[in-house]
Amino acid sequence: MKEHWEEQKIVELFTNKEPDYRMLELIQNYPKKSRFLDLGCAAGRNTVYLAQQGFDFYAIDFSEAMLNKTKERLKLILPEPEVDKRVLKMKMDNLDFKDNYFDFIIALGIIQDAQSEGEWHRVVAGCARVLKPNGKILVAHFGPNSNPHGTGVQLVKDTKHLYTGFAPNRKLNLLSSKELDENMLEHGFHSISKTSSVKIKTNKGYRTTVNGYYQLFK
Repeated sequence: MKEHWEEQKIVELFTNKEPDYRMLELIQNYPKKSRFLDLGCAAGRNTVYLAQQGFDFYAIDFSEAMLNKTKERLKLILPEPEVDKRVLKMKMDNLDFKDNYFDFIIALGIIQDAQSEGEWHRVVAGCARVLKPNGKILVAHFGPNSNPHGTGVQLVKDTKHLYTGFAPNRKLNLLSSKELDENMLEHGFHSISKTSSVKIKTNKGYRTTVNGYYQLFK
């Protein structure tokens, strides 16, 4: 059986998603020389928009299928060597970029996929390292009061935020709005606007998504 993110139906699901509405609003006033990182680009819904608008960008993911789809879409906009330079297979907790390199990081539905609390903090610490002082990060993160399959989620013993029952055969870090703000602050990220959560229906229940927007103070 293929890993979830390599399945063609999942790739197509993300291909058909529109660019994130919060990102669209926030980047309107950014100069074209601004450098963006799409952390966990999936099939490129946000990366493609950035390319269309002429922004300087890089996109990473660890799924071959998602990366291939992102590259396929971008090659309709940019030369192939440029696409290969900017779309990279990379683990989110081991960012291979220079310090103070990016102006803005897009991290939507990705950081919670860290498979331990230690990995979660490595991801956020890495984001802080590669962001410029006063850089911004846009976050969407699943919350612990989710009930996606109608059976609830279960906290892993001896952890604060690691849960089972959300994704098959995987643990996820699930944080409330308050917990997300507190954990981001540990790495120098201050909330720009009120962090809030929304409830989204699933086939058998619902999930909560926590939306945060932060500025880095180094």
